[in-house]
Amino acid sequence: MNLDSFKVGNKQHASKTSYAIADTGTSLLYMTQTDYMRFQNALTRKISSWDCSYVLSDGFPCYMDVLSCNSYYSKMPDLTVTLNGNSFTIPPEGYVLSGMALEFETGCVVAVVPISDSSGMWILGDTFLRNYDTVFNYANNTISFAVNIQAP
Repeated sequence: MNLDSFKVGNKQHASKTSYAIADTGTSLLYMTQTDYMRFQNALTRKISSWDCSYVLSDGFPCYMDVLSCNSYYSKMPDLTVTLNGNSFTIPPEGYVLSGMALEFETGCVVAVVPISDSSGMWILGDTFLRNYDTVFNYANNTISFAVNIQAP
């Protein structure tokens, strides 16, 4: 799919890459490193207690060692991805997981991580796909998304 742009909160960004793939076999949402840094900067400006120190070196997602993510959602920005001219917004509840989901005892985990700029793409894994009902139409070579009414 064409990746037109993305928005973190109210700030629009032109992506450094031109396409994204939807992958049901990928757990996280992967952005190119340059795009990810824009996302991470917006996130840590809102809540400085996010620990993102391992993200670029180890590919480990940002996290916060707290008992509940709920009290932080209102401070966090939405993430909007524009694909083929259509915008898809994921609220913080849609891209943050409680630690239990990733086998930590406590904490909030941002299920978005960087990949090399040289990859030239984003990978829309479960972090994106769980927010949308997705139809892969192989006969017409299309992918369709509709809001998942069970998503946050």
